[in-house]
Amino acid sequence: MAEDSLHTVFSMDCERIAEYSPPGGPKSWLDSRSSIECFIDTLAGYGFKATFFIVPETAYEHRDLFLEARDRSFELGLHYHPQSFRDGRWEGYLASYSYEDQLYQLREAVKDWSSYLGFKPRGFRPGNFSANIDTYKAIYKLGFREGSCYIPGRIRPEWHAIWIDSPPYPHHVDGIDFLDIPVTADLRVKPKIGDPPHLRIESGSLEYLKGILSWWLQHLSSTDPPLKTVVFMTHNTVDYSRGSEGYAKLEGLIQAITEAENIGFKIHPSTMREIHELADRTVYRV
Repeated sequence: MAEDSLHTVFSMDCERIAEYSPPGGPKSWLDSRSSIECFIDTLAGYGFKATFFIVPETAYEHRDLFLEARDRSFELGLHYHPQSFRDGRWEGYLASYSYEDQLYQLREAVKDWSSYLGFKPRGFRPGNFSANIDTYKAIYKLGFREGSCYIPGRIRPEWHAIWIDSPPYPHHVDGIDFLDIPVTADLRVKPKIGDPPHLRIESGSLEYLKGILSWWLQHLSSTDPPLKTVVFMTHNTVDYSRGSEGYAKLEGLIQAITEAENIGFKIHPSTMREIHELADRTVYRV
């Protein structure tokens, strides 16, 4: 693996519509489909791909769209919010539950998701990044092998999402074969409560996001980790149609990543699974 390789992941959390999703979601299924379709078309037009983390109900609603995306080398994984699953009987955040409860809920979510899309997911992202050691044990038992389970430095106790001093690089979790690939964040900022600046496309202006990216690329150059990644995230609540603010930011970030080749990086558009496979092929085991 070349030392200057930069593995770029765009990811989208695909939520249920807001009416049935207390944590939030798109206004309608039509808005959801448009967001996903435009996201796919824009990325593919520039030779990039994405990993979609999809709640089961959205997997059902957009089955054809997701399977077509998979045929175009996009990746499909499970996203899970207890509050928006089935009839909403679970009202807490995932990491607020015991191991047994998490395992049961996630097994049921995998059952639904798999029945809608025709295969079992390997990738996972918890809603609100609510996860703990029990979550990792549960998802590993259920066959998940890679994912993006946190924002480094997030401190959101109300969501049971505490990620103080969590590693910002891809790594295997506690000796199991699950590769966690966190969202890219600005490690210089350490909030007492809340989030550090991170590459959530809807969280700020293009210049704001490019500033985070620029710092991260400098950080990768100076620290030189064996496996260099940049992970963007977004949701199917964003309008990515041509001419929209979302489209302008997405296109601007694609161009900013491409320009990283001018400072010595070789860009590799990637999915979470491809990064895990790369880690397992190299001498260095993260």
